[in-house]
Amino acid sequence: MTSWSSSALLLAALAIARTGWAQTATDMAARQVLIDQAREARERGDHQAALGLAERAAKIRMTPSLRLFVAREQGDLGQVADAYANAQRCGFEAEHDTGALAREQTMQLCRELEKALAPRVGRLVLDVPAPPPGLRVTIEGRELNEAALGIPYVVKPGTIAIEARAPGHLPFRSTLDVVSGQTVRVAMTLVPEATPPKPLPIVETPARDPEPRRARPNAGLLIAGGGLVLAAAGTLAWLRADAEYRNRENTCQQGCSPQQVEASIDRIRPLDRLATAGWIVGGLMAAGGLIHYSLLGGPSPSGDRASVSVSVAPASATATLRVDFP
Repeated sequence: MTSWSSSALLLAALAIARTGWAQTATDMAARQVLIDQAREARERGDHQAALGLAERAAKIRMTPSLRLFVAREQGDLGQVADAYANAQRCGFEAEHDTGALAREQTMQLCRELEKALAPRVGRLVLDVPAPPPGLRVTIEGRELNEAALGIPYVVKPGTIAIEARAPGHLPFRSTLDVVSGQTVRVAMTLVPEATPPKPLPIVETPARDPEPRRARPNAGLLIAGGGLVLAAAGTLAWLRADAEYRNRENTCQQGCSPQQVEASIDRIRPLDRLATAGWIVGGLMAAGGLIHYSLLGGPSPSGDRASVSVSVAPASATATLRVDFP
């Protein structure tokens, strides 16, 4: 008798076995129908339907022989990781279920299937040093029990996606390829999230009385004022030269000697030069000072600008500069 025939007989025998469990007779009858339909689907090669029917029957009651049937269907569908896990479990269950029918034969078939599937699966060993509280690890979307960390976990060969999360830590994600018969060890380190710095306490300082404003001289205004003084001095020199010239004209109406004319010219010439120099230098200083003030001077602390006034007294040949700062 082949191994499949033996397991089929075991499955049929256990399906009609004792009814001393909590399930009602109606439940057990429905389970029997599902098992018969699962066997028929397998015989016609419809493993997907056979697996679905067997899993429905297992929800009513699972036995080692029914788990063996599920493991074989999963193996035929390429679900080698699930098939291997069920083969391991059905051997364990058959070994410890001393009251099961055909217990020895079922246990032997389960272990043979486990041995046949072992080279077709891959294994992952996930190492998490000091697992943080609330750790959740998923492999291909399936959550892994924390107790399974550090021991081989059976997976289907291929590309495997791993993810780990824990409160207060950055998520860990990794994708790796696992081949049949290979055991891959993965070290997962969850990095704590950076905590934002605590805001500094706001300390209110008592208001201070404003300091008295101080006058601030401005270099631009001083330069402009000096230029105006020079220009005023040049004007006074010109006025004195003009007065000397008129005086000579009045005096020489009745005739002047060449020596008198030459003496008058000697007095007028320095005054003309002084007037020209005063106007040129004073004008340049006044213009430069005003430009400096407008660009760099700015208002004084009080917000007001300084004022400049120049007074000229031709009669006394004096000039007065007055600068007022706010």
